[in-house]
This record gives sequence, structure tokens and C-alpha cells, in this order.
Amino acid sequence: MGISRRLQLGTALSLAVALGVGLVLVDAIHDLELSVRRDRRVTAVLRGVFDLTMVTNDYVQHAEDRPRQQWLQKHASLGSDLSDPILDTAADAAALDRLRRGHKALAVLFGELVASHQESESGKQAPAFYSELEERLLGQLGVRAQDLITQTLRLSQLNSQRMLDNQRRAGLLAGLFTLLMGLVVTLNSIWIGHTVVKPVVRLRRGVETVAAGDLDQKVGVAGNDEIGELAAAFNRMTNELKSSVVALEEGLRAREQAETAARREAEFSSAVLGTLGALVVVLDTEGRIVRFNRTCESVTGYRFEEVEGQPFWDLFLAPEEAPGVREVFSKLSAGQFPSHYANHWLTRAGEPRLISWSNTCLVDDAGAVEHIIATGVDITE
Repeated sequence: MGISRRLQLGTALSLAVALGVGLVLVDAIHDLELSVRRDRRVTAVLRGVFDLTMVTNDYVQHAEDRPRQQWLQKHASLGSDLSDPILDTAADAAALDRLRRGHKALAVLFGELVASHQESESGKQAPAFYSELEERLLGQLGVRAQDLITQTLRLSQLNSQRMLDNQRRAGLLAGLFTLLMGLVVTLNSIWIGHTVVKPVVRLRRGVETVAAGDLDQKVGVAGNDEIGELAAAFNRMTNELKSSVVALEEGLRAREQAETAARREAEFSSAVLGTLGALVVVLDTEGRIVRFNRTCESVTGYRFEEVEGQPFWDLFLAPEEAPGVREVFSKLSAGQFPSHYANHWLTRAGEPRLISWSNTCLVDDAGAVEHIIATGVDITE
């Protein structure tokens, strides 16, 4: 087999490797971009749920047409986010279906709340009747909103895991691509050094230069013979390798930008939790405090830094109420959620505050409870 034929086969193999690995790498980068876009949409859904909760509280305080219209607009916007096809994946189907059903249930409950306000103004029933009805509807709205938050966070966890898998896949493919291309270049260099004489000496120097990382190096061997064709093919391969390296660097930059965007979205979600009007506390399965929002700090007089990592029953529960609360917590840890419970919390000054709690849980892939999220309203008279 002549030099020309060998070179043609070697070049074809190099191009096949570059094309095959390149296509897989492009596919991995595409999947990573989809994960980033999906994460942004999940964050938009979470923001929409919080907005609905805030507007609901505004309507309760000011039963006017303006907050009602705002609620309808926020609800429609959330529906648009939930209908985005980018969220429709087989892995997320159950959580997404629950989100969409919860979204519809919110509209029904809010409609009943509006109707209750309108009837209370007409005076058809006693004020106590409408007060009790409103309290029940608000509790149901809170449970539904908390369930939406839980399912959205579940979607976010699944998407983050997929994003991490895509990043690992892209990194593995990049290393494989570099290894294969380096192997091809090395084999070509050895073959040329043992087959040709003076013209190949210059060609080998060019190969060594390229192997050292200078992708702008050109092999200066001219002619219409097989050596000249070999030099031309090598130059083309170097250009392709340079283009692939540039594409890889751009992909890595895109991944870094995606990670930055995901971190900012997480910081945004944390800031929103901190500004909710309700008490929000996140516990691990041992009852230790993981999150403690500003409303909790305001009601109890404790800062988050003082209570982080401590069992909540050691800080806030009166001895006579501790057994009942522990029983509710045990049921939640066993997977019996959501639930509702009212009990007193003792402030730093020892003052009891009656809190109505709505409880739900975050579970791992195996369905085991990881964290318990309690959202409370101070109903102390």
C-alpha cells in the first residue's frame, strides 16, 4: 500500500473520530443548554407561586378589585409557565402533572374566597360564618401553594441532577476527544519518521510543534507527490483540531455561565423565602432547624444563626405540648404528609404564640423524607 493510500486512510480515520466524538459532544452541550433553560422555567414557576401567595394575602387584607385582577394575571402567567413544552420530560411527568392540577385547584379556591367576600358584604349570613369560611379557604390555599412549592423544588432537584450529569458527560467526551486526536497525531508522526527521509524530517518537526500545543503551525513541505499530499492533509487536520478546541472552550464557558445563572436563581429563591409574611421553617428528619425565615425571627425574637442546627422542640415548645408535636413530627418523618397542626411557640421572652402550621415534606429519589417544610400563621388573639 502506497504512502498516498495510507495517508488517505489515516486522514479518514482521524476525521471519523473527530466527527463522531464531536457530534456526541455537541449533543451533550445541547442537553446542557436544555437543562439550563428548563431550570430557568422551573424558577419562573416557583416565583409565580410566591407571587400568588403574596397577592392572595393582599386580597385578604384589601378585598378590592385591584388585587383580584392581579391574582388572575399572576395565575394566568403561572399557567403559561407550566404549559411550556420544555418542562415535559418523562422523568418529571408525575411532579408536573401534580403542579398543573394544583394550579387549577388554586383557581377554584380563590374563586370561592372571592365569592365569600362578596356574600359577606351582602349580609346573607352571620359574620362569624364568613370568617370561619375564609379561614378554611385560606388554609386550603396555603396547603395548595406549599404543595406547588414542594413539587417545583422537586423539579428543580431533578433538573439540577440532569445538568450535573450533562456536565460530566461533556467533560468525559472532551477528554476522550483530546486523547484520541493525540493518539492519531502520534501514530502518524511515528509512521512518517520511519518511511520518508529528508522531506519527512521537516514534517516531523511540524508534528512535534503541533503536539506541543501550537495549533497555528503549518508544515512547509510543498509538491505534488505523496509527501506533499501528506503535508497538506496534516495541515487540514491541524485546522480541524484547532476548530474543535475552540468549540470545546466555548462549550466550557457556556457551562460556567449556566452554573452562575443557576446559583443566582437559587439565591433569588432564598431571598423570596426570607420575605414571605408567613413563618417558614425547614427541618431535617431529626427535628434540627435548617432554614428559618425573617418572619420566624420577628415572631420568636431569635436570629437564624442562634437556632441553626438545634432541635426546634428544645427551643420553642412548652413541656405540656411537646409530646403531641413530636407525634405529628414522627408521622411527617414517616411520610404522612401534608398535615395541619396548631400549637404554641415560646418566644425569647417566654411569651406563648399560637401558630397554625401547614406541613409538607421533600423526599429523595427513593421516596424517603429528607426535609420537612412547615409554614405557619400566627393566630394568637
